[in-house]
Amino acid sequence: MSDATHCVLSDLHGCYGTMLRLLNQVAAQHPGARLILLGDLIDRGPSSRAVVEFAMAHKVPTVKGNHEDLCLAYSAHTRRGYKPRCANYYDRDVWLHNGGEDALASWEPDMSKWRMGLPKDVLDWMTALPPYIVSE
Repeated sequence: MSDATHCVLSDLHGCYGTMLRLLNQVAAQHPGARLILLGDLIDRGPSSRAVVEFAMAHKVPTVKGNHEDLCLAYSAHTRRGYKPRCANYYDRDVWLHNGGEDALASWEPDMSKWRMGLPKDVLDWMTALPPYIVSE
């Protein structure tokens, strides 16, 4: 990372509109500020998909939060062999009871398709997220 000003956001929990408002405020006061996301992009809010797709599309440096970890533990794509960082006792329903239903609904309104979790490209992106970022 360079000497540029950084805008650090965490715990967006699917609140895409709020994220955009914050980014606009930062851009007005600190043009060129670089965004860093500190995890928990998903769950609870109505727009988990939009927040994640924004981070993916803009290659925003992002830390894996416990909600991404819960999602990965839930998803069939990663359940085999995935070891959650936050706890080793997660079961399938923990994520759903912590906002996962809202995240799934932002990708797939049809509950009958929730069995597999989020799309593979999203799960691959989440799997690759680091637990921390070191500034140079």
